[in-house]
Amino acid sequence: MSVIAECRVSLKYPDGEVVPVRLRLRRPKESSNGGWVCDSEIVGQLKVSHTASGKLISYSSGTNAWQALMVELRFLYKVVRAELNFGAVLYDESGQYRMHLAELFPFASTDGKGN
Repeated sequence: MSVIAECRVSLKYPDGEVVPVRLRLRRPKESSNGGWVCDSEIVGQLKVSHTASGKLISYSSGTNAWQALMVELRFLYKVVRAELNFGAVLYDESGQYRMHLAELFPFASTDGKGN
């Protein structure tokens, strides 16, 4: 499947190690059972998700292409958030400018108030 979006960031861990990370999202495709699948790839030596091989690949399914895509995007968000909860700090690709998770994943709030 073809890559439809890619983002490069850096994670700086409490021990001072800076890890370049590449997030790739592939185009959803229809499966043989009539549903849809979407996959993504995270390349980088993450500490919480234990990407010892330097790569984490995920597959999500949905009843349509949009749903499969959104489930997979949410997976990427959860992996990056886990690293930040561990103490990592998110930076742009150069490692010079700090970023907020909401800049990378501008999801709507789920506080029930529309905020």
